[in-house]
Amino acid sequence: MPEENYITYLQNLSSFEREQEVNNKIGDVIQQILDDEIVISIRNELPGVDYSSWEVVDFKISEPNLEEDSCTLGLTFEIKGEQDEDSGYLADTINGEAEAVIDELGNVIFRNIDPDIAFDSYEDNDYDDDIDPDDEPDDNPNDAPDDEPDDSPDNEPF
Repeated sequence: MPEENYITYLQNLSSFEREQEVNNKIGDVIQQILDDEIVISIRNELPGVDYSSWEVVDFKISEPNLEEDSCTLGLTFEIKGEQDEDSGYLADTINGEAEAVIDELGNVIFRNIDPDIAFDSYEDNDYDDDIDPDDEPDDNPNDAPDDEPDDSPDNEPF
């Protein structure tokens, strides 16, 4: 970081350079989101995911808003954990939004962290590939097989 205060440094950069600098600054500390109480409680709700495997795998920032003594920006993030092979699958992804505040010293604080379990991540995985939908049992045992005519009175021709 330069000798001057970090906010002054950001103010002297072009818009493109500022966004790159802030993105790099956030990237250096983004894993801190894993230590947020709400994120920890959600991680604990997902059985079958190795607790130590969770990591922020992606994030995107909004345009930084420079103020006199801070820089504030919104961000979205994706957290993934490694599924234990021997346990049932619920979800292994947490998506969320947060706000980051960078102070004059270049310190980053995350606040208003709003994570959600991404249950739809189940569809992106190849679990239960051995199940053939054609092998599923028939829901109505009274239905006749497709290759035999149904002689019930409800199915008489007009």
